[in-house]
Amino acid sequence: MRAFISYSLVDRELYIISLLSKKLRNDGYDLHSRLDLHKNTLDLNTEQKISSSQLFIGIISYNGQQRSRVLQEWQYATNNKIPAVLLIEENVPIVPNSDRNSYIKFNRHNPQPAIEKIHQKMSSKRDDEEAAGWVLAGAALLAILALFSSNKK
Repeated sequence: MRAFISYSLVDRELYIISLLSKKLRNDGYDLHSRLDLHKNTLDLNTEQKISSSQLFIGIISYNGQQRSRVLQEWQYATNNKIPAVLLIEENVPIVPNSDRNSYIKFNRHNPQPAIEKIHQKMSSKRDDEEAAGWVLAGAALLAILALFSSNKK
């Protein structure tokens, strides 16, 4: 299975992506991401990588500078019915333009509410792309929250 990872993190938090990648590879995923992280428009190569994935994971932290790119890629995935999940740090002043509930806001100083929401979404009995995304990515997202909370500002 293929997973596409999109992120907006500061350099000192990139280890989170390395650990997430290792976890997903151990779970049998072939990983993809955008090659040019500083370009804010979707290119054909990125669209093809997202479209050929069975899972999209997006992560936006407060100090990350590529929020709009991650949101654009996440929106592309959800529009194309790719199981997609998005973690957004609570103090980031954005709300995804979607009526879908495939994102969670988290607080690195108090991750418990986000952890509970992930558990709820993982145990959902719905049979749609959104529910599939949370089931497929749930354990990895819980690990990410643990890493963020151990790396408090």
